[in-house]
Amino acid sequence: MYRFFSIFFVSLLCSISALAQSSLSGKVCDDDSNPLVGATVQILSTKLGAVTDSDGWFQLKTVPKGNISVKASSLGYAPQTQNITIGDSKVTLNFSLEIDAVRHKEILVREDSPIQKMRKAPESIVVIDAEEIRGRATAIEAILTKATGIKIRKTGGLGSASRINIHGLEGKGITILIDGNPLNSPEGNFTIDEIPIDLIERIEVYKGVVPARFGGDGTGGVVNIIFREFEYDYLDVSYQRGSYNTNRATWTFKKVFPELGMEVSTGGFFNKADNDYTFESPYQDGVMITRDHDEFLSYAYGAGLVFNKLWFEEIELGVDVYRNRKEIQGIRTNIQFAESRASAVIPNLNLEKEDFFLENLDFENTLQVVIMGYNFIDTSHVHYNLDGSINTDDTYQGEIGSYANDSDDKQLEIRNKLNLLYTLSDVHSLNLNHNFRRANYEPEDELASEYAGYNISGYPSNYTSNIIGLTHQMRLLDERFISMTGVSLFQMSTTITSNDYIDDNNLREPSISENDFAKMGYSEALRYRPLHWLNLKASYQHAMRLPYSNELFGDGVYILASPNLAPEESDNMNLGFFIDTYSFAGLHRVQFEANAFYTDLTNKIQLSSDGVNYAYENLGHVVIKGFDAELKLDISKAFYLHGNFTYQLAKDAKEFRDDGTSNPTYDMKVPNIPWLFGNFGIEYHRENVLGAGTFLKLFLESSYTHEYFYNWEISKRNPRRIPTNFSHDVGIEMAFDNNRYILSFEVQNVTDEDLITDFQLPLMGRAAYFKVRYSFLNAVH
Repeated sequence: MYRFFSIFFVSLLCSISALAQSSLSGKVCDDDSNPLVGATVQILSTKLGAVTDSDGWFQLKTVPKGNISVKASSLGYAPQTQNITIGDSKVTLNFSLEIDAVRHKEILVREDSPIQKMRKAPESIVVIDAEEIRGRATAIEAILTKATGIKIRKTGGLGSASRINIHGLEGKGITILIDGNPLNSPEGNFTIDEIPIDLIERIEVYKGVVPARFGGDGTGGVVNIIFREFEYDYLDVSYQRGSYNTNRATWTFKKVFPELGMEVSTGGFFNKADNDYTFESPYQDGVMITRDHDEFLSYAYGAGLVFNKLWFEEIELGVDVYRNRKEIQGIRTNIQFAESRASAVIPNLNLEKEDFFLENLDFENTLQVVIMGYNFIDTSHVHYNLDGSINTDDTYQGEIGSYANDSDDKQLEIRNKLNLLYTLSDVHSLNLNHNFRRANYEPEDELASEYAGYNISGYPSNYTSNIIGLTHQMRLLDERFISMTGVSLFQMSTTITSNDYIDDNNLREPSISENDFAKMGYSEALRYRPLHWLNLKASYQHAMRLPYSNELFGDGVYILASPNLAPEESDNMNLGFFIDTYSFAGLHRVQFEANAFYTDLTNKIQLSSDGVNYAYENLGHVVIKGFDAELKLDISKAFYLHGNFTYQLAKDAKEFRDDGTSNPTYDMKVPNIPWLFGNFGIEYHRENVLGAGTFLKLFLESSYTHEYFYNWEISKRNPRRIPTNFSHDVGIEMAFDNNRYILSFEVQNVTDEDLITDFQLPLMGRAAYFKVRYSFLNAVH
């Protein structure tokens, strides 16, 4: 084995040396020698290009030899093209761009940035540029929940369960992707809040429509988190300390060897929080509860090796490791010992190639092997009351369940994602995406089975899914009109062995169930730009959401297997417009977006109980209508205002129960879903406040959520309401040496409001966080 890997890597290195090419690097500045950040550098007549960093540097590693033309461009500046000859040595090329001459005619022509182009795509999309939040002492969910049409509801502090709601749909109907690949976690034991902001390039949120090019499923939309990537050496480390003994650290390192065509990188993060705040019990008036058993600990690390001078333009080998431990906090009961642990090891291989056997055919394939483990530990026979006294009447063998538990569940998944993009012409392109997933689940809990007298944890099961998406994109009228038509095939096969269980005092033997189905989905998204500042959008999708493995397999403890689950289906429609204009009404820039949406969801998967056991089943028919809007104002170079609001009404559309009787909740609001919320923020920016290369940012952000029911609104006197929340965050960020050093301080819920977002579970009050970050970039080799 070791000899094989030695030969493999030596062969690769020999190939690298034989295929060495030249590199091109340099700097882009304005005519006053100030570096231009985000400028585009492109080798004409090729697809090679780069974007400058915070110091104006760029690098292109695989530059063809011979005579080439290189173009540099930046917003508000006249582009510049230089002709050079590339030989065997490294070449340095600098650009000095002048302000576009049309400024003198009071007409400003600007080229859209890559993120701005995404915002003007046909889909209803929110793009969060991490450059605007990187360095802040906050977390991803705190940023996402302030975006238009999105609400995240948490049950506690760092590491606690949370649900993402997009246009009224939430939970597993929302697909979470990391760099376009499904989030790898032991079925909900990893939260996106654990991902440090400093590792992120941007966050894309597709509302209502899941693009077929992702090859994924979901009825409510997609959250796609894109990690940062540079073409040169860099080092980034940060540490954050805050209330409730919250500690967070992250590190990223990359070294580029351009002569060898090789890159080595490593990174990781560490999170720990006690989450030990006190609140009044939502179930017993006057009883105070301290979350004294809610500690959360997680860490992850990984390494990658990239080769970019072989036949494949990029071969990336990597491995990621994740671990967590979470104490289980009781609300109705005083839990002091039960906890859960989760782990994942993910080796992966990524291949990329342009002109893959055919000109203009781009190939990308990602293979992942996901080895997951989950442990639920509940072995204490001693039970405590909320006042700390011992409950001597309790006969349960564990603090939570009737049996003691010490599970050791394992799951092995093989995932492969193939993406082919074929550009037929400037007008037409085709994208084919195939997402394959195979999962084998092996539950085990010898302790619980010993107490029960039979195998209570379940038996091995497996499932296979294939999702194939084909998208045709058409661009007309100088790209003022864009059409994206997609079709998808959703196929899944399952083989599930049911649990042993007791029925009429007799032990029922397990049965094997097999299920196989295939269904089609389709979508259409349009964008028309009648004026350079106005974009009109419309989209429709018939979407699917395949059952998750824990819904099919159960949890081996309390939830039985459900082998015959059908996928959720929804029809989603969006209609909206986006305005983006400069120098309007005395303002530097104005952006305004509004969207109306409609969703019809059937076969909703939800957890149900027969009074003894729990299992997932297909229930319900929900119709959602609503609209959202967002306004962004760059008042001047120093002041920036932004605000948004969302109205969404989700109603039970199932008129009759399965037994034919009338449904008493028909046409009522679906409980526990916020229906009216909004956000507002103001920022003050100032450059060179403490000398050259320094930057100051002050901000205030406010969030409002109107009251809503957490159970069916049978009576207007129903006390089961989550009250109106109105909170405010303030912060300061100070950068030195052109963002190399950043210090930030943030106070969340500065007025210490009582906040409740989910099932009457109060959140922490005022919390303060301090963060220090160091970033080193080296664009010259």
